[in-house]
Amino acid sequence: MKDMFLSGKKNEKNRVSQKKIDKGQGKTGCSVQPYYTFITHSSGWIWGKGDNSLGQLGLNDTQDRSRFSRITTLDYNPIREIVCADGFATFFISTQGEVYFSGSNVTGYAALGHNEIVTSPTLIKGISHRKISKIYTDGYRAFFVDIRGHVYAAGQNIGGMLGVNTTESINTSKKIKFPIESVAIKEILLTKHMTIFISKEGKTFAAGMDKKRELFEKSFKSNKPVLIAPMPVDIKDISCKSIVVTRHPEGYRMHVCLPPQQENMKKEDDLTSIEINAVL
Repeated sequence: MKDMFLSGKKNEKNRVSQKKIDKGQGKTGCSVQPYYTFITHSSGWIWGKGDNSLGQLGLNDTQDRSRFSRITTLDYNPIREIVCADGFATFFISTQGEVYFSGSNVTGYAALGHNEIVTSPTLIKGISHRKISKIYTDGYRAFFVDIRGHVYAAGQNIGGMLGVNTTESINTSKKIKFPIESVAIKEILLTKHMTIFISKEGKTFAAGMDKKRELFEKSFKSNKPVLIAPMPVDIKDISCKSIVVTRHPEGYRMHVCLPPQQENMKKEDDLTSIEINAVL
């Protein structure tokens, strides 16, 4: 393939503007220093570079990469979205709604039925037939939302924050049952020991515990979703997503995986400091 510089001074014509951020992916408040970076192409090819100490690049090893390497396991399976799990692991969502995972899985949040590290993108069979559209994770628990707004959870479950009617952690996906039938979830917010679910109809549910009354006037604890009103304010969402830098004439997309939220956060407009100099 002909060399293609997606950014950098070597080819100003093909340089990707760092300010061109896909706003739908840019809700994270994470630091702007990337742990690792992916480039996807509409053909289905995908490349990775950066920290790979836990196999999060999906290259079937744990060696860091200073240059982009192609992830052949995902060849010809176009990836629609990449979700980074606290810098330790990666979820890949295909255009067909299938989900692949690679990286650290110590809490079992990858829903693979075990808690072992995975160094090559592995299909999560228990949920992929559900046509997953979104994934929310903080690196310890994960929530998978399908195209109908149904939610499946796995991982660490302190105080019942998974909302699956138990306080035991689980390493397989389990569907969350809400107190209102046919509810469709559009957004999920993660706090330290709680999960907030927001439906398409505007209803808000909570699961987990809030003993210190950080969100509620009274202490709260529930291992299954409870309808709450009004919605608590000042929620510090600790989930961390990749930011997608788009706009390239030949079908390339850049996915920058960022560290978790820190005290001194930078806004999306400050992403001009990121240099990716990719050579394919």
